[in-house]
Amino acid sequence: MSFLAVLALSVLIGKAVLGSGPAFKYTPVALTGSVVRTQPDAGLAGSSHGVALGDRLGIGGAPSPSHAEPWLNAAGGSPEKAVLAKPQSASSLSLTPGQTLPDAAGGIGVSQATVSEVASQANWILSGQFPDGALDEAPFPSWTSSVTINPYVANYGAMGLARAAVVTGNMAYAQASWRWLDWYARHEQPGTGFVANATVPNPFIAGDHSTSLGTMDSTDAYAGTFLLAAYDTMTADPSQSELAGLASGITGAVKAIEATQQPNGLTWAKPSYQMAYLMDMAETHAGLLAAASLALILGNHALEATASRDASLMETGVQSLWNPTTQSFDWAATSTAVQLTNWNNLYPDAAEQAWAVGFGLATPSQAHLIMNEITAHAPQWDDPTATAKFKGSSAAQPVGYWPAIGWGFDAVGNMPAAQQGATSIYAAAAVAQDGWPFTCEDSAQLIILLSGGPTLAPTVPTTL
Repeated sequence: MSFLAVLALSVLIGKAVLGSGPAFKYTPVALTGSVVRTQPDAGLAGSSHGVALGDRLGIGGAPSPSHAEPWLNAAGGSPEKAVLAKPQSASSLSLTPGQTLPDAAGGIGVSQATVSEVASQANWILSGQFPDGALDEAPFPSWTSSVTINPYVANYGAMGLARAAVVTGNMAYAQASWRWLDWYARHEQPGTGFVANATVPNPFIAGDHSTSLGTMDSTDAYAGTFLLAAYDTMTADPSQSELAGLASGITGAVKAIEATQQPNGLTWAKPSYQMAYLMDMAETHAGLLAAASLALILGNHALEATASRDASLMETGVQSLWNPTTQSFDWAATSTAVQLTNWNNLYPDAAEQAWAVGFGLATPSQAHLIMNEITAHAPQWDDPTATAKFKGSSAAQPVGYWPAIGWGFDAVGNMPAAQQGATSIYAAAAVAQDGWPFTCEDSAQLIILLSGGPTLAPTVPTTL
């Protein structure tokens, strides 16, 4: 399918809505141009999500891949990792200086410079993909003996690759996304649909030699982001055969969400941690809508009805968390209590609200109230080197990377704020040479912010 046909299809089915990461995404660390991977952290007390999503903190060391040279193998780096052939350059698209193309969501235009930026980020994500499709959270140094695969983070990486395929017209990115989705589906636990974090040896051994860690930071958000990535990839590269290969994985992901969905519609982060997080549910709700559309294509009308019903129930549950006093949603809930929003905390409080906006879970009036509060209380959201207050920390911490907050500004029509955020975050990542704590989740969210915000499935399923 041609680039213009893919774009037209994306505009037709896409819906730029009023953006991702689970609660306690990471412990902020100073931004540097280097990265060292240490052992996994135990996680924050009281959180279902470990420090750095249960991964590792960067504390200095060997340089990480840069924007200018992201291709480890092609650039003479680690020979053990196989990656796709280098995609065509942005210049081969024959854009004239200043020319713009509509983005997948029908929002802001995509300039030649943006196409190049998107390609550089997508290349960086690809440099962390193994031959079996597994995606590391960030491209890894050749001297590491193994890497951790976090399915949640990798699902975002796949979303970014799918968008890059639409923006650049290079389907190699979409093919890489399909390969990750296949990995995820193959690793769903029978009966539950859960997917655990895993390690992969480096150098890579032919075949699938990943070792399950038996842990996951959440089950609802892992499943929700998988469904979103599948929808985005099908949008970019409408392949009936690839989608058919994911049929059982899609069914399993819906089952995983239902495993913790309560009668009030909210989902626990995971069976062993009964806390419902606004971020997780924003991703999960959008994922259920994506599942309904994908099920329609697959001809699975029972799954379509189930996913639509679950999404509707969740939407009602989340709306019950709206708090007029704080002009926000209560950002988390148990069966007996809620967590009130403190707008002075960038994370999780303010960021959780932006996710509800970016993923379409907030009404238009709620969305505008929320983004106005973020403008007032978190103007530094797009400066990774700035400091902000994080819940549980007595001192201000580095902001880090939050491209998906910009999705909220895009959703309410504040394009200048969204574009400025994309420019600022991209520049900071480049200066830091995409060093830790920059991950493929952040890179993918940045790709989507650079190109006009997310493309989400409609409330009423439609065929692609």
